[in-house]
Amino acid sequence: MTSVTLPPIENNKVISKAITFQNHSTPWELTSLKLPVASPESIVQPDQILIKTAAVALNPVDILLRELTPRRFVGSSIKVAGADFSGTILQIGSSVETDLKVGDKVFGNLLNPFSQNNSFTEYILQKNSTFQVLQKVPEQVSLVDAAGLGVVSNTSYQAFKGSKNLDGGNVLILGGGSSVGYFGIQWAKYFGAKNIVVTASSSSSESALQAGATQWIDYKKGKENEFKETKEIVQSIGKFDLIFDTIRDDTLHSHFCDILKTKPEGGKLVIVAGSFSHAHAPRYLDMVPSIRFVRTVVRSMIRFSSFDVEVLTCQYNKTYAEDFAKLASSGNLRIKTDSVFNFYTEYQEAYNKLRLDQAKGKIILTLGEDAATNT
Repeated sequence: MTSVTLPPIENNKVISKAITFQNHSTPWELTSLKLPVASPESIVQPDQILIKTAAVALNPVDILLRELTPRRFVGSSIKVAGADFSGTILQIGSSVETDLKVGDKVFGNLLNPFSQNNSFTEYILQKNSTFQVLQKVPEQVSLVDAAGLGVVSNTSYQAFKGSKNLDGGNVLILGGGSSVGYFGIQWAKYFGAKNIVVTASSSSSESALQAGATQWIDYKKGKENEFKETKEIVQSIGKFDLIFDTIRDDTLHSHFCDILKTKPEGGKLVIVAGSFSHAHAPRYLDMVPSIRFVRTVVRSMIRFSSFDVEVLTCQYNKTYAEDFAKLASSGNLRIKTDSVFNFYTEYQEAYNKLRLDQAKGKIILTLGEDAATNT
């Protein structure tokens, strides 16, 4: 068994510094949490896993969850921020069924809104069932880069797994420059799509093409141009089998019947829940759907839509681990890290960079002693 160093136990508790908040009026702050241990001999309960966190990554949902928390809230008074993380397994409970072992380097997604069961903490002590993702880090990937994989890789995976006609098919990704869209390109390629078209800015187009996109449309040229170029591409390659909307771009909602295959043909629209417009930074109002968005979803619910519609959230998927391992071993895994900050001293700078929509990739907070600084 790999040798690891366990955290000290004080009065049957493990002290873990965490980035926390209380409600929308309070900023993120560093707090010392006291995690209860099972016994003096074992920190974990039979169904728990203990992880020493190496790095964590920010996501737009981290901002929204804070903004959505009112002053008087029935949840935990002190809430731990974050979902994405990477680290090393220190202990595994006796009843946990997993192929992972003590000493394994892992990444994951731990999103449990308005609670202390989230990832921005030195030590993660949670039930195995609480993790949406808990996966071994590929050998060629650093713990810093791995920290940003959990949410985006799993969310985008769900859009493609089980969709019809992807092998040799046509895919349109709205928001190919977003972190979810960037990983969506890789899953589209993994599942065999022949034509992978993305909307992106000129600054994001090169990385999208390197990830596997075959064509890109510059959304900054305006909605009219976006529809015009999309129609021209459809006339050339045929209608899309799957449209993956990562940013809730309603430019094409009135035209899906012209560019997306019908339900009998396997046509499907997947929209990421709570996703943002690419026109500005994350904000509370982005949770309010547009009329076009509501109309598209409602038509599908009452079976009045000519294609399938799915609104996507990040959930556990039992086939994700195997497919991710295959993607990583293929050599085609690409990770886009924008900047790295110190977990203990620079979390507010990282928060502000995400809030101001200044990142072109994942923003990472590292807990290592040699934490890099980005300004």
